[in-house]
Amino acid sequence: MINKFARKHRFWMISGIACLLLVLWSAPLRYRIDIGHWDNISALDFHAQEFGAGTWFRWSKATSLITLAGVGAGDYWLEIQATAPAGTIATITIDDAPVYHMILQTRGFVPYRSPTIIHVPMRFGGNQLTIHVEHPSTQAQRELGIAVDDVRLIPVQWHWPDWWALFVSSIFIGLTLVWGRWWRIPAWLSVGLAIGVCGAVVVLRRGDAGYLLWQATLILGASWAIGIDLVSQRRWQPWGAISAVMVMLVMLYMSATVVFQPLWQLDIMLLVLAGLAKRRVWWRWIRPWRWWLLGVLMSALVCTGILGMAIVAIALFAIWHGRRQLPDTNRYHAVLSALYSIATVLDAWLTGRHAQIPALSAPRRVGLDVMRAFAIMSVLLGHASALYPYYPSIVTWLPHWFAYIGVECFFVLSGWLIGGLLIRHLDTWQSPQALALFLHRRWVRTLPTYWIVLGLVGVVGWGGATLGDFVPYLVFSQNIWQAHPPFLFVAWSLSIEEWFYLTAAIGLSGLAIWWRPATALRVILVVLITVPLLLRSWMALSDVPWEAGVRQLVPLRLDALAMGVVMVWWWQSRPRNGRWLQWVAVLGSVVVVVLFAMTYTQLDTPTWPRVVLLPLSTVAVACWLPGLARLEWSRWPMVTRAIQWLALISYPLYLLHTPWRLTVEGLFGNQGDTWWRDGFITIVYAVGAVWLAYRWHLLIERPLMQLRWRDDIDLIKKD
Repeated sequence: MINKFARKHRFWMISGIACLLLVLWSAPLRYRIDIGHWDNISALDFHAQEFGAGTWFRWSKATSLITLAGVGAGDYWLEIQATAPAGTIATITIDDAPVYHMILQTRGFVPYRSPTIIHVPMRFGGNQLTIHVEHPSTQAQRELGIAVDDVRLIPVQWHWPDWWALFVSSIFIGLTLVWGRWWRIPAWLSVGLAIGVCGAVVVLRRGDAGYLLWQATLILGASWAIGIDLVSQRRWQPWGAISAVMVMLVMLYMSATVVFQPLWQLDIMLLVLAGLAKRRVWWRWIRPWRWWLLGVLMSALVCTGILGMAIVAIALFAIWHGRRQLPDTNRYHAVLSALYSIATVLDAWLTGRHAQIPALSAPRRVGLDVMRAFAIMSVLLGHASALYPYYPSIVTWLPHWFAYIGVECFFVLSGWLIGGLLIRHLDTWQSPQALALFLHRRWVRTLPTYWIVLGLVGVVGWGGATLGDFVPYLVFSQNIWQAHPPFLFVAWSLSIEEWFYLTAAIGLSGLAIWWRPATALRVILVVLITVPLLLRSWMALSDVPWEAGVRQLVPLRLDALAMGVVMVWWWQSRPRNGRWLQWVAVLGSVVVVVLFAMTYTQLDTPTWPRVVLLPLSTVAVACWLPGLARLEWSRWPMVTRAIQWLALISYPLYLLHTPWRLTVEGLFGNQGDTWWRDGFITIVYAVGAVWLAYRWHLLIERPLMQLRWRDDIDLIKKD
């Protein structure tokens, strides 16, 4: 009966809730901002929190800021609970308007009230209270102004409520209603409970109420997304959400700080995952407007500069070619056809269509999956920064080695796998369709997942990144001949791989017009090995940084993938004559490990070790592959399945592990305090990254690979 009444009078209920929120936030209740515990977002340019005289407080610097969020427009008395050496003078201003000069007379925390009533205007983003101390004291090399316990604004009368506070309260109530539907709680009870909690927080913690409600909203949103992503059966979703809330509360307790930015990052990551799972629902409404949306995106790219204009021009040519359905009569049309095919596959994926004909795929080789699993685990360990302080002094080089060798293994293994595809259909490369098929399968396999991660990082802003920072990333021009930007730094290796695919494919297809494809491939491999090797050796002996200048520039690293192609070609032509390579691999690996351990701190200086380290590593890894390609583990099926599963999700895991690590570290706060805390951070980082990668593989990678053109020689029309 109550639910029927609520549905019938929904408008009046919403109006009543809005009026109640207006009353709560405009009532003449004092605002108290506790400057001590859980206030990192409001107290800016203060020293770390301290405990003394029975309270938590913070020392200000010469100039410190306090954000007054949720304070409405009106007249107030300002009261500051503070202490400092006698005679200290502090100037207090609100939004650059002077309030009064506070003269501290006695030691101990006592309230100092402004002599006159002050007017606080309505300001977007909250008001700023500034504390300026003309002559701060110095203690233990710290600049100390005044010690602040709390700041209070005591309203004189009713005032206009802050719009941000109303918005946060409304979102909190709405999300609580969603939670109530999970548990099949009546809507009136869920709303009543949310209003009760909101009212209690506003009355008891008026100054911090906006932040507390926003933090609770972020936790509820993240748990709602986890409930959708983690479990498939509806009856288990609330329990998954409750577990997520408990884990996040533990994180908040351990961090002992306000973590709005990491919680926002967690929310967006999980909501994107939920959106990918529900893509057919929202794409149904967006699809009729897709060309308008594409026009808006292209207009934004044009505004970014010359590179954005070039990207738009290439996209328009590809759309023109694809819409007219022109045949791939030459190499130019083949590249445009491959580009346009990405859009068609994405549209099919978003609408939920599946491949009509099952894609043909070669059986997986467990040995190559061992290499891929080793590579991704090395990268995860190398980037597990919480473990850095616990490595013994004799092996402090080990995490750097993990990060280094993991990427080198990916390079050579990618060359091996791509080389196998090139060689298998080598006789067809005189036809432009072979170029279109190769580029299509490579780009559909790598680009959509990569672009979605770029958009995610640009929206969330790990490390201060914005969407405008990623325009060069769209076409992998961010590290062609300049240092890779700091945002999504794992993309430097993807840029090298994509340029190798494009260079090798176009070069092979072009030379195959005049030469036999086998001869053309030999010429391409010789060029892609010798030119980068000589150029990198010359630069390594000059004053160029190791990471940004020698290891990560695209033209200097194409030989790593070319070596993988050479090795698979040699192995396929002489499969039984490579036993001795295993001894070369073992000896080369020992030499590379010893050389790296002895010289990793000196790699930024122009010495011979950094000239030979990269080619030795490439050769050592390449020599492992023939033996691994013959490896079979039929005795340990569970181990084999685990390795192949980890190898299967390696690409999304490589893309997502760094944003996830930054989110986890932000949730937990400082590192290096205790071993058990840092160990727990590492476990959450590893387990969460693997789970995220697996979900991305199921939702993006696997359906896209099923929608690719078949890798079938019969589909290629020979000239």
